[in-house]
Amino acid sequence: MTTTTNTARHFYRCVGCLEVVALTEQQTMERAQTRAVCATCSQRFEYMGRVQVDRLVQEHTRCKCDDRCTSARGPICNCHCGGKNHGAGMLGYVRVAVDMGAVPVIQTPSATRAAVAGRQYREFDALRTVAGTEMKALLDRKIAGRYLPADDYDRLIVLRRTLHKANDARVHTARMKALRAVVSLPVPPTPVAAVAAEVTHAIQNAPALAEAPFTLTAQPSTRTAKQESLF
Repeated sequence: MTTTTNTARHFYRCVGCLEVVALTEQQTMERAQTRAVCATCSQRFEYMGRVQVDRLVQEHTRCKCDDRCTSARGPICNCHCGGKNHGAGMLGYVRVAVDMGAVPVIQTPSATRAAVAGRQYREFDALRTVAGTEMKALLDRKIAGRYLPADDYDRLIVLRRTLHKANDARVHTARMKALRAVVSLPVPPTPVAAVAAEVTHAIQNAPALAEAPFTLTAQPSTRTAKQESLF
């Protein structure tokens, strides 16, 4: 009889291009959650959960008692733990930095999926940059103490809320819908329009012609009038 071993599979989603990958090792999972970057867009990953039947499950380590017990400043414990966790939060701990090696880069298994995800991320990042640049300009004016008219202040609030909404969205269409409602990419000029703009700019910025008096001096003619018979 053959015994099959169920391998724990953990899913991650890139916060940039939204590409999803699955890892099987617990240690790799911890590194991917905190340090690993996406090979497509160089953004971090967020942990979605562990597969359990048809559900994604996230496991957390929690203390059974609250701060009244773990951070108690006296020896009396009336908690259900019977003193097991009493004052545990008052113990002295030293933070130690451990070198875990270079930042791992997780490659998307499918080149086609990676290309689509990369294109979608570039579209999203371009619109997000436009909105962020406009919001920063308004915010800098406000921080500098300059008065913002009501329309500009309302615009600042709308841009801030939209950016938060787009960054929190985990579907590309939802991201783009939120951003396109408030900003749009500048339309590049057509070749004819670009040439016309250059000519107009050159005419407007051409140096003025030097003004000089115009004179016309008649020169005496040296030709002798002559008429021949036509018949």
